[in-house]
Amino acid sequence: MAYFKLKDYYNIVAFSDNNAALHCTECRELPVILPEEIKGKADCVIICSDYYKEIYVQLINMGITDILAVDPLSFLLYTISNGRFMFPVKFNEPKKIKKVLFVQNTACIRTLKIAYLLKQRGIKVDLAYQICHPD
Repeated sequence: MAYFKLKDYYNIVAFSDNNAALHCTECRELPVILPEEIKGKADCVIICSDYYKEIYVQLINMGITDILAVDPLSFLLYTISNGRFMFPVKFNEPKKIKKVLFVQNTACIRTLKIAYLLKQRGIKVDLAYQICHPD
């Protein structure tokens, strides 16, 4: 989930895991590397694990200091120091949305209102109904 939230804001180059069995595999078409291989491959490491405190200590011991962490409960991104979440990270402006497709079983007035507002902002909107067409 963190990958999908972060991919539009960061150039993700690899995943890392302490599990050697995952080494030399791929996830989302990116290599899975051992932690020892991180240094030199990335400018920043983003921890996406419930074990963020332990991983933070491991990275600091490896000499990696540019570390962010995704809160496992809220999926918000924070700077991290001494194994503690510090300050939330603000994302850059996301990619401009040009097209939206709503797929629903039947028509919904709320969706129509949202589609109308999006269309007013220059976004192409399509509505698809799986069971019952509004006619």
